[in-house]
Amino acid sequence: MFNLGLWEIFLLAAIALIVVGPEKLPKLARDVARFINDVKRTTNTITQDITKAIDEENFQKKIKKIESKEDSYEEREPPDIQG
Repeated sequence: MFNLGLWEIFLLAAIALIVVGPEKLPKLARDVARFINDVKRTTNTITQDITKAIDEENFQKKIKKIESKEDSYEEREPPDIQG
């Protein structure tokens, strides 16, 4: 996601430890993890809703296409069969 290496993570942890302090760091880490999970859940839900809407629209188009083919077939005259 962010393509962070080991040294970048270590540097961020050291900065967070200095800025926030050792007492509040675990709570901050939990809050950040919850926020990231909420964002992931929300984007997954939105993606699923959009995909479902697109699939539904494509399905409706296919139904209309099939119905129009059936209508054009019914409008044709039957072939003359001479025996």
